[in-house]
Amino acid sequence: MLAARLARSKALAVAQALRAESPSTADQPGALVIGSDQVCALGEECLGKPGSAIAQTAQLTRLAGQRVVFHTAVCILSLQDDFETAFIDETVCLFRALDAEEIAAYVAAEPAYDCAGGFKCEGLGISLLDRLYTEDPTALIGLPLVSVSRALRAWAR
Repeated sequence: MLAARLARSKALAVAQALRAESPSTADQPGALVIGSDQVCALGEECLGKPGSAIAQTAQLTRLAGQRVVFHTAVCILSLQDDFETAFIDETVCLFRALDAEEIAAYVAAEPAYDCAGGFKCEGLGISLLDRLYTEDPTALIGLPLVSVSRALRAWAR
């Protein structure tokens, strides 16, 4: 899965950079690196971050009235030992049927060019949805904190 590969790549890159800076993990006892990424899937197609108002408008036009799955992946690595864990949260969003005026108003009010799906559920974007199904309500924002907390407790044992 793309989101899992991206999250692990981010975590590994940061861990390698930290190890290069300070080869001895004694400077960072118990340090962990958390990498996360999110992919928006419309059917089998993964949609990237829109990057511009035009692309955000086009993306939301495609998502309108659709069932969309957001895959939020996390990889946690320990700098001291071989601990590594990873998980993926899947959040299903049912977008309302949206007309061009609604989409234009949303894009003008809340540019979300750097967000998977082109909207921010923690802001006005929640109004674009008809339903939302998730085990971790923080996942859609980009980091599933319920799941991260669970993983951190397991590591601490």
